[in-house]
Amino acid sequence: MRKILNGAVIGFTLIVCSAPAVQASGSGSGSGSGSGGYSGASQTRDPYAEAYSRGKSVISKRVACKKCMYSSGVRDTVTAKEVSSKILAGAFNLSKSQRDDALFYLSRRYGV
Repeated sequence: MRKILNGAVIGFTLIVCSAPAVQASGSGSGSGSGSGGYSGASQTRDPYAEAYSRGKSVISKRVACKKCMYSSGVRDTVTAKEVSSKILAGAFNLSKSQRDDALFYLSRRYGV
């Protein structure tokens, strides 16, 4: 038991001590150095990828959650078509943007 506790303390110490060194190196985002490191400002955004991601989130949180109508998930084209028609009928009480994103996700993922 003592070896496990000592190992945990050493591991924790290494993690805590290495975090400031990593952040101080200038390799993190927003370093502003212009050489090396990643700068989020120059990254272009793909609106289709963002809509797909938002739609996937809406489906998992509002349509296929544990307490939702499709708790087993949307796993095939037949189920995706059912969900799509119910979304269009207003069965899930989604906002317009949520509805659009969910339908976009279903169309890209399942071709419905």
